[in-house]
Amino acid sequence: MEEKESINKKNKLNIKEQIANLIIILLFVFCCLVIGYFHEPWSDEAQSWLIAREQTIGEIFFYNSRYEGTFPLWILILKLFINLGLEYQNIYIVSTIISTIGICILLYKTNIPKIIKYLLPFSFFVLYQYTVVARNYSLFIIAFAMLLWLYEKRHENV
Repeated sequence: MEEKESINKKNKLNIKEQIANLIIILLFVFCCLVIGYFHEPWSDEAQSWLIAREQTIGEIFFYNSRYEGTFPLWILILKLFINLGLEYQNIYIVSTIISTIGICILLYKTNIPKIIKYLLPFSFFVLYQYTVVARNYSLFIIAFAMLLWLYEKRHENV
């Protein structure tokens, strides 16, 4: 009987945590979309966009990669969205999607303290510099979340 009560209590806490995670994700996306709508893209954002729009994949890898401070992966992601019909003024949507994936990994897969989980998405760098200012830094959020997740599992397969 006690076992069922503890399982039910754990499930209730789990449901509360899931709702909190969902609220954080929705609030993060809402903030990014509102702030991004009013953000005026900078020249380096435009440069990556123009490279993705005007050059072939071969040119991106073999010619431009050595001159740019941006990963070819970022330019290829932009190229995908350009081919799907995304307009330049909506470039912030790309980094919002990528950052949201990283935030989901952070919230659902890592065991860091909840206060950090819930406040980190709204920090200046994560919310504005890495997400709204549409540059390749949004890929860092996924890499950071994956690093935290994999670090916790480092002893499982030894």
